[in-house]
Amino acid sequence: MALALCLFFRINLVFGQISNIPYTQSFEENFVAGTQVQFLPHWWANEVGNSSRIYRSTTGANSGSAALVAEPTTTFTADIRLLLDASSLEEASLGFWARSAGNGTGTRASRLLLSFSADGGASFSNPVAVGGETAFPNADTDYQLYSFNLPPALMQNPDAVIRWQVRRSEEGSGTAARILLDDVAVTAEGADLALLSAEARSRTEILLLFNRTVERTSAEDISNYSLSPLTEIRSATLQADNPRQVLLEVAPLHPDNYTLTATGIIPAAAGDALSPTSLSFVYTPGPQYRDVVINEIFADPNPKGTLRPQPVVLPTAADAEFVELFNASDTPYNLQDLRLSGGRLPDFVLAPGAYVLLVPAGRQEPYAAYGPVAEVQGWKNLSNSGGSLQLTHSSGGIVLDSLSYTLNWYREAGKAEGGWSLEQINPYSQCSQPLNWRASADAKGATPAAPNAVLDTTPDNSPPQLLQAVAAGPQQVVLLFDEYVSPLALTSAEVVLEPPLPVTALQHRGQQVVVVLEAPLQQDSNYSIRLEGFRDCSGNAAATLTAAVITPKAAEAGDLQINEIMYNPLAGAPEWVELYNPTADYLNLQGWYLGLREGSVKSSAILSSELLLLAPKAFLVLTPNPGAVQAAFPQSPAASFVQLSGFPNLRNSGDTLVLLTPSFQPAEVAPFSDALHHPLLSDRRGVSLERIDPARPALLRANWTSAASPDWGSPGLPNLQARSLEPGTAVLTIEPEVVEPTPDGVDDVAFIHYHLPRPGLSGTLYIFDAGGREINRLANNQLLGQTGILNWNGTNNAGERVRNGYYIVVLSVFGVDGYQQQWRKTIVVTSWL
Repeated sequence: MALALCLFFRINLVFGQISNIPYTQSFEENFVAGTQVQFLPHWWANEVGNSSRIYRSTTGANSGSAALVAEPTTTFTADIRLLLDASSLEEASLGFWARSAGNGTGTRASRLLLSFSADGGASFSNPVAVGGETAFPNADTDYQLYSFNLPPALMQNPDAVIRWQVRRSEEGSGTAARILLDDVAVTAEGADLALLSAEARSRTEILLLFNRTVERTSAEDISNYSLSPLTEIRSATLQADNPRQVLLEVAPLHPDNYTLTATGIIPAAAGDALSPTSLSFVYTPGPQYRDVVINEIFADPNPKGTLRPQPVVLPTAADAEFVELFNASDTPYNLQDLRLSGGRLPDFVLAPGAYVLLVPAGRQEPYAAYGPVAEVQGWKNLSNSGGSLQLTHSSGGIVLDSLSYTLNWYREAGKAEGGWSLEQINPYSQCSQPLNWRASADAKGATPAAPNAVLDTTPDNSPPQLLQAVAAGPQQVVLLFDEYVSPLALTSAEVVLEPPLPVTALQHRGQQVVVVLEAPLQQDSNYSIRLEGFRDCSGNAAATLTAAVITPKAAEAGDLQINEIMYNPLAGAPEWVELYNPTADYLNLQGWYLGLREGSVKSSAILSSELLLLAPKAFLVLTPNPGAVQAAFPQSPAASFVQLSGFPNLRNSGDTLVLLTPSFQPAEVAPFSDALHHPLLSDRRGVSLERIDPARPALLRANWTSAASPDWGSPGLPNLQARSLEPGTAVLTIEPEVVEPTPDGVDDVAFIHYHLPRPGLSGTLYIFDAGGREINRLANNQLLGQTGILNWNGTNNAGERVRNGYYIVVLSVFGVDGYQQQWRKTIVVTSWL
């Protein structure tokens, strides 16, 4: 056998040696499979396969699109050799990049051994453990550069061989790590300076490799480089860990063929400057955020709630949960390069536009009939009430998708109780946002390995608009948009403040972007901000956006009002409370509380521990489930809703709401009960209480009434019953003078204003019919304020609706000094048929 190997090697030495130095190999060409095989020109291995032993992988490369992978086992040690004609070399060095990749559930590391032969492979030097004994654990690690001087025995030798061996460690158990090898370079020392390679490492980085160490000043002079198509080169940095490499920072690249030209670079040792040298490379984006997306989540398979799938056909066991992936890109992805919240995925190629179900180990069979299923080693159980999921790629730990789901994402309370999946609406969106999810609409409760029942890819052609720019702190400006902005856009977006202040970071928060400044904002300066390059989740690019930077006011008692209360919603729907800012200022509600009180405060929830902005004359809806409220009131603006953790439990029988300042002092108190509803409203479920006049106190009973039909509520919008209750100059006025107590929320109540000529009077307010009979008495010999308001809802003293017709309102007053006076006004009761 040894003789056969020697003969094999001698033949390959004649036909396959490298003599052209410098030499680089990035394994972009396909390998020839076989045993004792020359799998590439100049390269030999003991066993080359398609996906085992020694093979070429198109994922996990250090540069380009491929790397060499060696996978040792109990019976297999990888043997990889590079054949080299070093007869013209006096000094040379070897450099290569290597890392480990996780392989199965075993705990064994692998060892990478390097040795050299000067006699064509008949004998080798003692092997050296590259990186030491623990450099390649059975886990995904980052690439490291390893450099070696070739031994003197190889110099001026036509039969030189470089050998890499990959052997599993004896320590640990089970499978051993895979080792990936990439970007091998052999360089002659003392030769003329040459540019060996140019590789796009990211959209904004190009890594250059020279055959020799280069001098820093010339290497970092950007005028020594140019790119075609014309692209700005912003900086050049000599790499401290490898002074033969220079990292160029450039304006964002686009998928294309590029040519880089370098000139004037000086070697660190003696030698001539680099003459103009051009190299071509192709920029193809590597794994990108949302290439592969988490598309469906079946966290609670047990249909135990009030709303159940019909019929129940999917598995219902607690461990029958699944996560569905969808490949939204044009590139196939091998699952073994992905991790779901740290769990390992098997060897399975997910084609563009294809689905796969991820399930716990041993739970593949229940879903096998629905489509591709992959078991996850290290599966983390899905919480029924919500949790976080992250899909990452082994290439640098790139995040492909990340989300934190809650019960609110279902938007249908009955479906949140079990048996229904969460489905993504548009998998091609560049954002993983709550509004892009809802409960499955499929009758069986989920759509495993198939298009989602709620799928909607209707294009959004409107770019994002900047609503506000708010100074949230001394060195922070918060940008508020009308929709989610793409986190990918922030890498190339431009933000400019005037007067100038350098920007150090942009932080993505959905519809908000936090601009972090290098220095504090000056209090006596008025700032404006200009934005370039912002995009929404559909990729629509905004034109130049500008805004004045607003400095919000910290809300004080009297600035904020309770404006609408839904305390008795329809079955399964959430409660909510609407706040209103009647001022002309932007209010910061950070640290405020909403609570209930019964003598003292008995429960409370903080609105936000961070900036929470409420614009002038704007509304804010607090609820435990914004999605469900918006589904019930689709006309309400989504930006008005805030999810309030610990939302107080509003009793259907009535209670007292209280707004509390950050110092926990009551700012406004609003009692609520059915007594504030219109008495002719037979069913108050699903009907909110609306404040009539924000200028009048919340404690005034006459300042609340039922919301109008057909919506029976107006969260985030002006109240349907809103009107001014400010009395006029006349002693007695009625608004409206024609009432229609149906009740449908339209002119159901007459507001009777009085403005008495003097204070300290007592009085009675009567309602008489056209025949002079008393129908109702709204005040009975009670002390009246000089101004006030009383409501009549078209009922008699027994609470029954009166007949249509004319009625007389009589206000009779008297004083302790004998003063007496009486005023009359006509009102009409009608109904529209």
